[in-house]
Amino acid sequence: MKTIFAAFFLFASLCQFLTAEDPVPAKGHDLNASKSFTIAVLPDTQFYCDTRLKLSKKWGNGDLRRYFFEQTRWVRDNQKRLNVVFLVHEGDIVQADAHEEWAIAKEAMSILDGHVPYCLCLGNHDLTTEDSLDRWLKVAPEFFPDGHPEYLLDTPDGVVYVMPNHWCATPYYWGEMQDPQFSSDQHNVFNDALMATSKDMQVFVTHSPVFGFPPAQTLLSEPLHEPAGAFSNTIGNLTAAHPGIRCVLGAHNHMNMHIEKTKVHYVTVSAFVESPFEFKLFEMQSDLLSMTTISLADRLPFKADYDKDKTFVQGRMIDRSFTHLNNIS
Repeated sequence: MKTIFAAFFLFASLCQFLTAEDPVPAKGHDLNASKSFTIAVLPDTQFYCDTRLKLSKKWGNGDLRRYFFEQTRWVRDNQKRLNVVFLVHEGDIVQADAHEEWAIAKEAMSILDGHVPYCLCLGNHDLTTEDSLDRWLKVAPEFFPDGHPEYLLDTPDGVVYVMPNHWCATPYYWGEMQDPQFSSDQHNVFNDALMATSKDMQVFVTHSPVFGFPPAQTLLSEPLHEPAGAFSNTIGNLTAAHPGIRCVLGAHNHMNMHIEKTKVHYVTVSAFVESPFEFKLFEMQSDLLSMTTISLADRLPFKADYDKDKTFVQGRMIDRSFTHLNNIS
């Protein structure tokens, strides 16, 4: 049995990859079905909700919110065919954390209601005030199935754990700081959850990337957008303590990147609006994890303005696909 872990950046047809038969349960806490299923992941949709529509002027493609609606509509419409059992939004669901943007995000996500359960892994743009978490829990409680920001998806093939990082000493508050970190309470909950499972295929989802973009990708002299070393060390300690973690998935930087260290795959996924208009597929079994990247640029109703010959944002081949087999050195 296998799991497909899919990161969508625009609506697309995936008929050639999977087939599905039955609807999913109302919530995705413990999936006991013994067949293939799909998990969709949407990162950094903030510009879809940005009512200032800055990127509309760049591309001349009108109101960007339509692409957010099409993403979730596509997931809903293809739920049975692909057996989509859950959707994780990786954060930065809005740009300015404003009421009108929340309304757009809620409308886009509500398309999934009654069809595909979902959760939000809060990003920095979602946390612009010290009471942001309270406001999100009040305004959009449907984004947090367990009533709090962390979420554990337990499947027959493995575990997907969602834990949004903090940005400063004040929990769930950005304050325009770039100091990703986890609280001691988060550490305790995370450790307890993973200690309770013996599954050897685990995916950890947060918002901040673990590493900066390497010079081999950017052709710069130093890593780009590198987080604080303490955050990288924290994640390294977590993966060392829980060897079942095979992949750490982040967003935030809007570019494709893949780094493998000690048999752990650290992946940063690009945002639709930044280019390259793609989604990813993560095929997940108890002994297999593979990632592929599929471009949708040729299906867009407008011309994407970026240089396909540059690997800065799109990433190299190793940033766009990999296959990991357990117990194989």
